[in-house]
Amino acid sequence: MYATDLQSLDCTFSVATSFFTLMYIKGSDHEKVFSEVFRVLKPGGRFLVWDVVLPECLDEDKDGVAFYISVKLPDEEIDTGYGYFWPKEERNLSYYVQLAEYAGFNVVAESEKDRVFFLELRKP
Repeated sequence: MYATDLQSLDCTFSVATSFFTLMYIKGSDHEKVFSEVFRVLKPGGRFLVWDVVLPECLDEDKDGVAFYISVKLPDEEIDTGYGYFWPKEERNLSYYVQLAEYAGFNVVAESEKDRVFFLELRKP
């Protein structure tokens, strides 16, 4: 399913996650993504989001940006990276919090470190 058109009934899920996905979705679709996730979550449901802060293009000679991350699991550590084209506008933590609140979510937790952020959102 595409995140702007989730083929699920209203109030179906207790938890939804987005793990380094929003950077690959057009900014013009972000509002619809948050509203669709809100729609399919049960009251009290949580939306957990991990992604990167995409700054405004810092070098017009470069087409894209890459981020390297290290994921610590209980028994191992995974080093990986994500990359995408520079967005037309900065996509920072405030940008995503604003989208979440506009969709109706309450922000339970937020953090950012080394351009990687986490949001825990709850549907009232």
